[in-house]
Amino acid sequence: LIMYIGFIMFGKIVLLNMFVMLVMSEFEALRSDPKNQSNDYEALDHLGSKALKIFKRYRRHHLPNIGFPDAQHTSLACDQLEAKMELLGRSLNTLCWNLQWTYDVKRRAAKKIA
Repeated sequence: LIMYIGFIMFGKIVLLNMFVMLVMSEFEALRSDPKNQSNDYEALDHLGSKALKIFKRYRRHHLPNIGFPDAQHTSLACDQLEAKMELLGRSLNTLCWNLQWTYDVKRRAAKKIA
């Protein structure tokens, strides 16, 4: 019984240490990656953001970079959708102009006949 409890405790400690080691290595990899770093805790940036907040001049572009891309500016799908919507608008405008032109031609022809 004592050997069983000793084996279970030893296994638990080893497994816990392995888990903690994996978590710490991942955090170390994140900490060393400059893309995921922000300037939150640098003194000048912190004081500057506080001053901007006091004078109500703190805007969205003052927020620190946290590594997420702006989906509206970097997404190819959004650019394609915008181009297709512009093409659809031009096509509808051309169609309406052509319909109005044919309607005017028919109306003028009907006036000339009458």
